[in-house]
Amino acid sequence: MNIWKTASYSMLFGVLLVSAAGAANAGQVHRCDNCTYAQKMNKALTTTPLGSAYVADIPNAELTMWEVRHDGELRMKTADQTAVDPAAYNMFLNVLSDASAPKAENGRATLILDVSAPPGSRFASNPLSGFEGYTAYDFSRSGTLRSQLGTSIANSIVGGSGNIGSPLGSLLLSLLLNYGGPIPSGYTIVITWGDGSKTTFVIEADDTSQAKYVAGASTTPEGVPIPDSAINTDAAGGIFTGEWNFSNVQSLEDWINAMAMNGVPITGQRTSQNKVACVRVDGVLSCEFL
Repeated sequence: MNIWKTASYSMLFGVLLVSAAGAANAGQVHRCDNCTYAQKMNKALTTTPLGSAYVADIPNAELTMWEVRHDGELRMKTADQTAVDPAAYNMFLNVLSDASAPKAENGRATLILDVSAPPGSRFASNPLSGFEGYTAYDFSRSGTLRSQLGTSIANSIVGGSGNIGSPLGSLLLSLLLNYGGPIPSGYTIVITWGDGSKTTFVIEADDTSQAKYVAGASTTPEGVPIPDSAINTDAAGGIFTGEWNFSNVQSLEDWINAMAMNGVPITGQRTSQNKVACVRVDGVLSCEFL
């Protein structure tokens, strides 16, 4: 056979082996409520191809980790129990404890973050690390920043570490948020920045690897809604309609600039009141100085 063909086939075979190994070791999460030790081991053994697997017993708040491998000597699959990542286990217990926490109509519980304070036990690390100098305006304008912070929040909530730990933590959180009953269906994360402005993200069962920015929920230090993509939605009237007061000229300027970026000019004669009124008529938002 041609040496170049031989090399090509060898390289292709190597890629397939790496791909297969990656798929096998991606990790899985299974539910086995009120199961015995043997039943949990069997659940991991029969439902996991090869690699790591969490088995969650939600009513009893028990989480076990199993390593499923092929035993060459026995010529069969085996499942050995291994240590659960402490951060992931902490997240598991926190979500279960939130069954008794207040929830919004959408079933989500609320988590609070303040850039000037430690994040608390709900987070395995500080998701705001590296974002300390930003304000809510920065995230209202930049999709890149929103994506970066959303990933940081999700990784911090799910715990886990490394290429296996973090994805497994995401799968585990998704399993829990899909459980139903009093367990939260997701989380609303409200962040307060150094200037007092606020940004809101949510994390839900359909994608626990990324917290998502909530358009229309960001506010200035005075609590005025910050202009963003929500201006172009049907919800704009309920969010931006009203009379808005600003504590100083700079705060008003920042808001005016954000409005202009979203296609809404401020009309009328500017006064020393630092006050604006907005209305929405026939689907069009308009604002004027007071």
